Amino acid sequence: LVISAGDDLVAQEWLACGKTPAWAASRTAPTATKHLAEANHTFSTQAWRAQVERWTVEWIENTLRAT
Repeated sequence: LVISAGDDLVAQEWLACGKTPAWAASRTAPTATKHLAEANHTFSTQAWRAQVERWTVEWIENTLRAT
């Protein structure tokens, strides 16, 4: 699970790399992604952290069900 934030230069670089064919070809495992456009790098508000928590719990539950 990769969670990115809109107000984060590192996340912008990560997302840009993910659009290149070479980067996409190098990924061997499926990756779930979520993007919180209004958030910053540290998800500094309670609401942003709560959203990250919900996405993480959902991802864990879905991953465990799939195995």
